[in-house]
Amino acid sequence: MDFKNVIASTLGCAAISFSIFFAACSNASNSNSSDDIETLNSIEEAGECTAEKEGQMYKVPRDTIFDTYACEDGEWVSDFGGYGDYVDPETVVRGSFKDERDGKTYKTVKIGDLTWMAENLNYELDGSRCYDDNPDKCKKYGRLYGYKSVEKTCPAGWKVPIRREWNKLLASIADHSRPEMEYDPYGFNVLLGGSAIGIKTIKYEEEGEKTAYWLSLNIIWSAFKIGEYYPLYTTSTGDPPGSWAYIRCVKN
Repeated sequence: MDFKNVIASTLGCAAISFSIFFAACSNASNSNSSDDIETLNSIEEAGECTAEKEGQMYKVPRDTIFDTYACEDGEWVSDFGGYGDYVDPETVVRGSFKDERDGKTYKTVKIGDLTWMAENLNYELDGSRCYDDNPDKCKKYGRLYGYKSVEKTCPAGWKVPIRREWNKLLASIADHSRPEMEYDPYGFNVLLGGSAIGIKTIKYEEEGEKTAYWLSLNIIWSAFKIGEYYPLYTTSTGDPPGSWAYIRCVKN
C-alpha cells in the first residue's frame, strides 16, 4: 500500500474516521482532496493556528508517509496524532484506582502528563452490555456502552477522553506498543474486544480483530476502532447512536 496516498476526511462530524489512509480533521465545508493540500517541510512553517486559519490543512512528510495537519481551536492537530511527544516507557507511572461506586479496582498508567485507566471500564449501568451477552467477556474486556449511556460512565475525577487526548496518547506510544502485546512496555494493554452495532437488534463483531472506544467531542460522542496496529488501520464504527464501544477513562 502506498501510504503517501493520503485521503483527507471530515473528522469534525460525529462519525470519526481514523482510516488506513490517515483521514484528516476538518469541518465538512473545509474538506479537501490530498492533491489540494499544500505540503510543508514542518508544521512550524504554517505559523500560528489562528481563528482566520481555522480548518486550514497542510501535509508534512514523515518517513514514508505524510501527516495531515488541520488548524483546530488554536492548535495544529495531526490525523496521526503526531503533535504528541514520544514518551519513554521507563517514565511511565503505574498505579491503581478504586471506583467507589461498585468497589472495582483498576490499574492506571500515567503516560506523559495524562493518567489513564489501564483497563476498560467495567461499571454496570443501564445501556451497557457484555460482548456476546457473556459475563466472562465483561471480566476480560470490560463493558460495551451505548451512545445514551456514555456521559454516565466515568467515576468522579475521571472523564471520557477527548480526541486530542487519544491522539496524544497514540502519538506517544505507537512506535513501541501494539494491541494484544504480551508485555506492553507502557502497560496500556489494549485488547481487541470487538464492538457491537444496533439499537433493537444487537450485532457483535470483530472480536480479536478490532476494538471500539468512545471519545468526547464536547457536545456529542463519537466512537472509533483500533486494529492490530495503531493509530494506523483504525476505522470509524459508523452511526454513533447505534454503536456500542468500550471506555478508557482519563483523569481530569
